[in-house]
Order: sequence, then C-alpha cells, then structure tokens
Amino acid sequence: ERFLCLLVVASFIATSVAFPRDAPRMNDEDLMQRGGAPCSCRGKSGIYWFSGKCPPGYGYTTYCSYLIGLCCVK
Repeated sequence: ERFLCLLVVASFIATSVAFPRDAPRMNDEDLMQRGGAPCSCRGKSGIYWFSGKCPPGYGYTTYCSYLIGLCCVK
C-alpha cells in the first residue's frame, strides 16, 4: 500500500511540474535556461536538456548523450 501511495504521489508531482505544450513559446535565452546547465560536447559548449531529444527549431546540429538527458550543440 505504501509503495502504491508513493507511486501515485510521484506521478502527481511529475505531471504537475511538466511544461504544458499549449504554453506560449519563450525566447531562446529563457528556453535555454529551462534546459539546464551549460555542458560540453565534442569540444563545443552546449545546453544540457533533461529530455529524450534536442528541441527542434533552435539550430542544434549535434548532441551527446548523458546519463539523464542530452547536451545539445548548435
């Protein structure tokens, strides 16, 4: 029972902090800050994203996989 309760609470928290798809698009700098910390990939600096892929439309040309997320490089 405790595990099920913990799972429900964790699911609720995860869905409540997720960025909604219908939210207005932010400028590039705000979007980069949401992605996370600066990172290094193949000798270039990039932005660390906590998602499964680099967001489209921002000119990312390559990426490096990390444990949880990607380092996207322009």
